[in-house]
Amino acid sequence: MTISSGTAPTQLRLLADIKQYFAQNETPYFFVSTSNFNVMGMHEWVRGWQNINLLDCFDGGHPQVLVIPDDHSQVFASIEDINAYLLGRGDATNGKAVFLFFDPAIEALCKTLNLEVVLPSHAKVREIDSKIVTTEIGNQAGVASVPNVMARVGSYADLLALANKSGLGSRWVVQTAYGDSGKTTFFIASEADYQKVATQIEAEEMVKVMRWINCTGTAIEASATRWGTFVGPLLTELIGIPALTPYAGGWCGNELYDAAFSPDIRALVQRKTEAMGDALYQRGYRGYFELE
Repeated sequence: MTISSGTAPTQLRLLADIKQYFAQNETPYFFVSTSNFNVMGMHEWVRGWQNINLLDCFDGGHPQVLVIPDDHSQVFASIEDINAYLLGRGDATNGKAVFLFFDPAIEALCKTLNLEVVLPSHAKVREIDSKIVTTEIGNQAGVASVPNVMARVGSYADLLALANKSGLGSRWVVQTAYGDSGKTTFFIASEADYQKVATQIEAEEMVKVMRWINCTGTAIEASATRWGTFVGPLLTELIGIPALTPYAGGWCGNELYDAAFSPDIRALVQRKTEAMGDALYQRGYRGYFELE
């Protein structure tokens, strides 16, 4: 890849080149989030990296973690609320900002602090983050999902009719367009199951109705760039472990377990991920994404 640096572009061809480039960085980078576990270790790669967090993963032992205590002046309803709180009380100015989640209010606040958000715009992230949109993009890129149909569901009778017409069997997984893992994914094997979540499903203009399959939960991370899509390893997912997540069905980590998949499956998934990343890039999305 080529990065403009001063008067001449810098050619980065190897991992060592990338590490050396960021070791010489003179621009402050701020990661603003509840904790820094998502980017733990980035300070070893990027000179001037600073974490601004509500929780301290290092119990005060890390010089590049600035902890802003909760003064209980407000009730946080989202990670975006927490990030806005941290920005307003931290020392992040005149540099680049990285977030796990952000919104238009945070984008506006960053402008006043002379911070460049080094992520796609919130509008683009919101568009791509829809499970409906990503399914459509995947279909166009040749990256198929579990057999599914996307439609409005207004009753259990609607769900039965859609499933019968689409050959989705007698048990289904229904997802809304947006929502945290485990909270807006519904497993339905009977009308009683449906009625428990009917209000949430019927409030949506469109949901994704999938065949219920037995599978190994996986995740693969990648980055869409103008030079192609860089793909990480295929990981198994950790779901619903009580010690690691506060609710059933919640994602709580990934693990690299080589024996979980054959080399052929890993190669296939890498090709599919590259195709998805290239399709995202063509839609104006730049940078990190994850497929499950």
